[in-house]
Amino acid sequence: MSRYVSVALVAFLACAIFGINEPAAYGGGAILIAGMVLDAGYVLACRRSPRTPPGHRVDLDKLVRVQWLAGGLGGIAIAVGQGLWGDAVVLPPEAVKLVGFCGTVAIVAIFISSLVDWFWILPRVGGIVRKAPCEESGGQKWARVTGVWFFHRAIATLIATGSVTFFMLFMARDAEGDAQIAWFLAATVTGAVTIWFQSDALKALLLSLNPPVMLGDLLRWHGDDVVVVDVSLQGAKFKVLPSPADPDEGTGYPTGFEDKSDGRLTFSDFSYVKPASDVVPPCRDKCCSINYYCRNNPKAYE
Repeated sequence: MSRYVSVALVAFLACAIFGINEPAAYGGGAILIAGMVLDAGYVLACRRSPRTPPGHRVDLDKLVRVQWLAGGLGGIAIAVGQGLWGDAVVLPPEAVKLVGFCGTVAIVAIFISSLVDWFWILPRVGGIVRKAPCEESGGQKWARVTGVWFFHRAIATLIATGSVTFFMLFMARDAEGDAQIAWFLAATVTGAVTIWFQSDALKALLLSLNPPVMLGDLLRWHGDDVVVVDVSLQGAKFKVLPSPADPDEGTGYPTGFEDKSDGRLTFSDFSYVKPASDVVPPCRDKCCSINYYCRNNPKAYE
């Protein structure tokens, strides 16, 4: 996230140099509001939970607070400074100014999405403010978290990619004659290509309302028992659960958090998987290193 906030501040500054302070003002304000709301919700959830965040998470929480404060207050300060200065330092072509505007919108959306991940998704998936999905499976218990994960990723992706089409439509509005036709054609082609490439984002947006596969689901897939540990715009990732092992040979579970997943279910696969009703959550009794985002994994939030 350090890279995201750095790029956002550079984008704010570039827009201010071009003589427009709205991106810095609104972008900085959006980051500041999102950071305050999400951080406050996270702190409240931690206070209500009998669990306490692990030390490695606490240290990184402080860093993330600095990041969203820097992005929010930095953007507002840049906007105020540009307003007091009044004039553009550089007068670039309109297309360059618009690229700066669209790029700023995209990076702000991505950064806010990462804040949702940090303060809302990961504390729940990692078992910081409630039992993790590997500890307590069961469909509707994870419907909201799964839906929010799908939703905010899809929205951020669509905003970032849609900014390209917006750029071309805006250019077409101010163009004339053949140039206007060319810009409209380019916008149409770009929009169609964007929708085609981002079909997964659109599917995720629809699935967020009622996800058929949820975090923690215990499923049977190609003869293996698996547990869903992650969702994304490409579907859901799972870890394969080992067959019951001989007590003298250990549990069969990994000894450390080696990989985030063993495979992936695409959206089309969701219709074919079956619940493994005879399987219990892998970490119900003790941590088995199944969930990479677990509070017990010091590398989970790096």
